[in-house]
Amino acid sequence: MLIRSIPKRRVQAVKIGIPRTYTCDLGIIEHLSLKTALFFGFVQKGAIKYATPEKTFLDACYFYYKGRRFSFDLYEDVNLEALIQEKHKRQPHTDNHKP
Repeated sequence: MLIRSIPKRRVQAVKIGIPRTYTCDLGIIEHLSLKTALFFGFVQKGAIKYATPEKTFLDACYFYYKGRRFSFDLYEDVNLEALIQEKHKRQPHTDNHKP
């Protein structure tokens, strides 16, 4: 797990355009807005685009820098070691030191 605390009844997603918040009996859905140039780093599964773990962390850092606060502490609750290990598992290994 990359984040040690999981917010209940809240979903946050990024999109291009105007940020919006929807509230209902089940919880809160928050659409945070990104500039078009920052809308990258997604994997498509069916009709839904999921951010890679690295992109998720990058977006959280971006929004934190802009003043947004989350239900988790960016410096204490995010397991950066697991993020790095997961990245290495997904990347094909290349040996650039062949004779």
